Amino acid sequence: MMTTEEKNIKEELPEGSQIIFENKYAKVAILNEGQILICQAIDIFIPTEQFTNLFQEIGNYIKSHSVKKLIFDKRSLKIFDQKAMTWYHIVWKKEMLAYGLETWRKLLPQDATFRMSVNIGKNKIKTDHPEFDFDLFNIQYVESFEEAILD
Repeated sequence: MMTTEEKNIKEELPEGSQIIFENKYAKVAILNEGQILICQAIDIFIPTEQFTNLFQEIGNYIKSHSVKKLIFDKRSLKIFDQKAMTWYHIVWKKEMLAYGLETWRKLLPQDATFRMSVNIGKNKIKTDHPEFDFDLFNIQYVESFEEAILD
């Protein structure tokens, strides 16, 4: 029998989503006529350079489309990369906000250590980059695509 974590990792992209690109590390899809973009990690780790390349490609798509919500499904990840997450927050998110991306939903693995690493990483960003205001961003953690889409 599959554990909850295994079910979460294997959750298919939502019905009606259309994959716009994918690589070894992630699938990227759109939903709701492109207003929602889903980035689903499919490997246990995304190296920093590949992570920034992936999100630069996602950013290029957002700049030319009316994406309002990003759902980042991290449930396949086992390793937390602080350097990538810092760049994602202080550079990428700030830039995407200027292009109309206003809502971020994140699905995390059920792994308590990974979730703790996310919180530690967030606190490190707050300490190292006090100019970055998390309150400007509508960021919430959810447990399913359904919850992420409806919220």
